[in-house]
Amino acid sequence: MNLVVDAGNSRLKWAFAEGDTLHGHGEYALRNDPDGAVRALLAAVTAPVARMLVANVAGPWIGGALERSASRLARRPAEFARTRARCAGLECLYADPSQLGVDRWLAVLAAHCEGLGPAVIVDAGTAATVDALTGDGRHLGGWIVPGVEMMAASLYRETSDIPRTQSEALPGRGADAFGRSTVDGVWFGARWALAGAVERAVSELADEAGSAPAVVLTGGGAPHVAPCLDQVVIRRP
Repeated sequence: MNLVVDAGNSRLKWAFAEGDTLHGHGEYALRNDPDGAVRALLAAVTAPVARMLVANVAGPWIGGALERSASRLARRPAEFARTRARCAGLECLYADPSQLGVDRWLAVLAAHCEGLGPAVIVDAGTAATVDALTGDGRHLGGWIVPGVEMMAASLYRETSDIPRTQSEALPGRGADAFGRSTVDGVWFGARWALAGAVERAVSELADEAGSAPAVVLTGGGAPHVAPCLDQVVIRRP
């Protein structure tokens, strides 16, 4: 059994991997309490695992803490995923592949290995990433935009009369696409803004690929954006 760990912008997430199965999922808010996140991970692993596999975009402090934790959790040192110019038939077109976040690289690599290209891969997290994968295994690059919650937070921060309240309502279609309160206006607008970016990426990649790409959607914000998309969406929690 292996331990897989995802250190993201906002949360530390983990699960145990056996073959193609993940179980024992856990997570902890990382940004405000990184020490607590590491302690939660340590507490979740009650017996040594064979390998500890890490994707880290949370910076060197958490990377070092996870590296030290591996001596207690795993039978070998922690193994950190790295972005490469080529891997498993996937080519990164970044001039400097090391500048592509490993979370994006792994998401595109997963879609490629599933044979889903051409595809637009959307990771709707604190920041939302939109990446383009061709059918012949080229990662063309992508976009990084604020996630839904970050868009709303920017309005709270920079304006004086928008209430700091989250709307759980989802926009509909036609007349129901528009918010009828300030709160719904903020949250509907953020959802449609991200959906619009995804649909533009679909259009641009379709021109390049010559066929309509799949949309692969992951991330904690996926439920915010999925209902706003016209395309059939492949969900990958």
